[in-house]
Amino acid sequence: MHSHDYRKPEAFRGKRVVVVGDGPTVFDMIRDFSPLVVELTICCGRGDKLRFNLLGQWKKGYFPKNIKVVEQLSSVNFDTVTSSDGSVMTADVLICCTGYKHWYPFFDKSCGIVMENSSSRVRPLYKHTIHTKYHTIFMMGVMNNALDFTLPYLQVPMALKVLDGKLKLPSENEMNRETEKEYEDRLKSGLRPFNAHTFYTKNWNPQTFAKNLVDFAGIEDVLGPRKYDSLMLLTTRIRENCLQFRKLDYDQI
Repeated sequence: MHSHDYRKPEAFRGKRVVVVGDGPTVFDMIRDFSPLVVELTICCGRGDKLRFNLLGQWKKGYFPKNIKVVEQLSSVNFDTVTSSDGSVMTADVLICCTGYKHWYPFFDKSCGIVMENSSSRVRPLYKHTIHTKYHTIFMMGVMNNALDFTLPYLQVPMALKVLDGKLKLPSENEMNRETEKEYEDRLKSGLRPFNAHTFYTKNWNPQTFAKNLVDFAGIEDVLGPRKYDSLMLLTTRIRENCLQFRKLDYDQI
């Protein structure tokens, strides 16, 4: 099953559960399942070290005893699950916390919205936001990172300036060239096609993306350095111990 269909943990009481993924949904499942299941195994993805380092947290003994973390999923044969590090688990339930695909059925084909790489990349979007041909189409929140809920606060003012005619855009060809170059640079840096809109790496992160939008559009940085610092602190605390970050006190921003 996919985590999209997950509702209540009680259905998994007494079972051996294998979860594939390493994102925020997994934090909730660790918390929900640990008192109920016989065993919970987490198969991390290749991006675990870049994101929340669940394997590292498990090795430090931060998780309950009935939970273990292994490397990414290698194969499934009926109720037997094998990870890339050679670990073999017996599973009653396999839950995929593998993210979501972009899907926009309300767009007519004439809008020219294209999904590539198993719908992980949306184009043609300049600055991951503006349709390069039709400048009344804007995509908010396409980005894939832990702080993506903050970035539309900058995308919306930029879009309004475009609609008001106060922000002059480059030509369609120029925007497409810049967009493709960024995508190619991502692949050259070692990111996968799936990471076309990812912003949690050294070169592509929320702060640099936000600064790019602010500088390009000439808009106010309504998030401000203090908010970024607080949000990055939250990410740091999750990487340290994903079961404890909710219990900490944070400054109101």
